[in-house]
Amino acid sequence: MKLCCLFHRLVVCFLVLVITGFVTSPETFAQILFQEDFEGETVGLQPSSFSVNGPATNTGATDNPPVAGTSGPLGAVVVPFGSVSNLAGTGNALRIYDHDSDSSVNLTQDITGTGLMRWDLSFSSDAFTGTNGNSFLRIAFGRLTMNPGSSSDGRVMGRVTIARTSGSNTRFEVRNNTTDTTVLSDFTLLNSHQISIFANTDDSASSNYNFSGGQSLASNTYDVFLDGALVADDFAFRSGSTSGLNDIETIGFATGSSQTGPDWIIDDITVSAIPEPSALCLLSLATVFVIIVKRKRVCFAFRSNFE
Repeated sequence: MKLCCLFHRLVVCFLVLVITGFVTSPETFAQILFQEDFEGETVGLQPSSFSVNGPATNTGATDNPPVAGTSGPLGAVVVPFGSVSNLAGTGNALRIYDHDSDSSVNLTQDITGTGLMRWDLSFSSDAFTGTNGNSFLRIAFGRLTMNPGSSSDGRVMGRVTIARTSGSNTRFEVRNNTTDTTVLSDFTLLNSHQISIFANTDDSASSNYNFSGGQSLASNTYDVFLDGALVADDFAFRSGSTSGLNDIETIGFATGSSQTGPDWIIDDITVSAIPEPSALCLLSLATVFVIIVKRKRVCFAFRSNFE
């Protein structure tokens, strides 16, 4: 009988701990939808885990140092760790070359996720100035077949733009509805930086998460963190992108069609869905209720076995 009671108490205590942990940090229970650190990819080739929508083949884009010029390397290539290759993390990474003033690089990856979504990645940029004073990489999320580099595509729900204006000057922009807002104007070239995006695709309810402190995210909005600091708070999805079709289905990267440098390095990409605390709480409470209701029956069985 004492063993039975101890068993039930342990089960109830465990469920209470689970509920408490889930409520205070639901992202701990996140479901990973897509993860890529490029360690399984072949160095020197385009990444097989992404759809490379342009260019179809790389032109002069290798894991060697960048080459200056308006008609230089163009493409996306997997590179190894090194001072001239992966500046964003360790091991392999994705390096995006665009030294062609008439073309751009465009990559997408389809995912399936609803509710509260999280997207993490590391990025860096080399020290090559290029010949264009406004070179950028757009990091976007949205619906299927979106063009991450387009300013007019309504399927793009939200995006971050990392740009190098001239020399060592940089710009970090986040789109708020239909306008790109410069929320932070400084990131260091040649250094690794981390971007974390939290997006709430619910049409009516807000969501809570714990990242650099507790945060509340309004419906159809997203937060952006740069190196752990909140730089965009409750930025609205693009107008027209939320008409019952607000699920995030695609992530992507794109350069500008008229830019020539610098190179961008991407690594350690993770996209996950964070479940609502209420779901697990209700399930756990229901389990506790069932245990209590059946306690006498289970205890009787335990007592019979040990007598």
